[in-house]
Amino acid sequence: MRGSYSLLAALAACGGLDPVPLDRYGAAAEDALCEWAVACRHVPDDATCRRFIDPKRYDTRRAAESIAAGRLSYDPDAAARCLDTGRRGPCPSSFDDPSCGRVFVGRVARGGACTSRIDCAAGADCENRTCAAGCCRGTCGAPAPTPPPLAPVGASCQTHFDCVAIAYCDGGTCRELPKNAGDACLFGCWYGDLTCDVATLTCVKVAGLGEACDARPCDAAWAYCDGVCRPRPGAGDACDATGTTGGPIGLCPMGGRRGLAAALSTDRRCIPTTWCDGTTCRARGGPGAACMMDAQCDWACDAAAGQCVAYAPCAALSVHSTEADAPGARSVTRRPPGAPETSYFQVADVPSAHRR
Repeated sequence: MRGSYSLLAALAACGGLDPVPLDRYGAAAEDALCEWAVACRHVPDDATCRRFIDPKRYDTRRAAESIAAGRLSYDPDAAARCLDTGRRGPCPSSFDDPSCGRVFVGRVARGGACTSRIDCAAGADCENRTCAAGCCRGTCGAPAPTPPPLAPVGASCQTHFDCVAIAYCDGGTCRELPKNAGDACLFGCWYGDLTCDVATLTCVKVAGLGEACDARPCDAAWAYCDGVCRPRPGAGDACDATGTTGGPIGLCPMGGRRGLAAALSTDRRCIPTTWCDGTTCRARGGPGAACMMDAQCDWACDAAAGQCVAYAPCAALSVHSTEADAPGARSVTRRPPGAPETSYFQVADVPSAHRR
């Protein structure tokens, strides 16, 4: 593995990887994510993957504002490597090459003004944020503590959470997640269409579209059970009140460690570009449409006016304290190749949440 990374670095130095400019990052990230998701059987095909991509997560216009204001830096070479390694990464978790932590790096030190957590240096939160019509203001807090390293395959452990994402703890040792239907499991399986059956503690394949789901669950990331597995509903389709928002690709239960696949598989949850009014999935509204929350709008909701608004640059911030090259500066968190957090992103959108 070390040799392959060295070769990749050499190819990049020789022009093997073209830098990804910021205005191309969103589209390139979507492509990389779907290539990985299909290869790892998290979704049955590219069309299904695209149906569950939330364009809000891949819009870089707010990031461009922060870069222009000096609150954020973007590394096009790191982006190229992150997406290249991510599309070929391990199925339980990908897009966590070290280069991914250098794509977007916050430059605002503690006490400085921020629009979101990506503006803040050293993984700090953007605290006390207030948001209106898609624009937010806050203050960068204390640097985030560095988490302890996770144990690799073969190392000792006490719990599953001690191990790297591709492993689980078995008898005090981190072991690679099982890859085949029928393999013994304790904490998930390698491929996206396998789930660890709690009754038999073996990996079983989830039911596909049109297949009966009485004995096997549907994959709740993109389907629900109605006697047979059916695609999650889109605009105009019936939905359940429990599914008021449609989770984007990358959230639970997609991935190797499934805890909610069976529990959620009967919920008719709307796809990410729609929202549930309690009975029906509604398409997000354009500027002027009535709204109460950002999830109901193509861009954002002006809650005071009760109307969706179009993208518009936010008023300039006075950045009181910046760390242009802060020692140990790092990205906020590992995330799949979606666009950085903006005013309407929620903590639940952070990738890999389904693993831990």
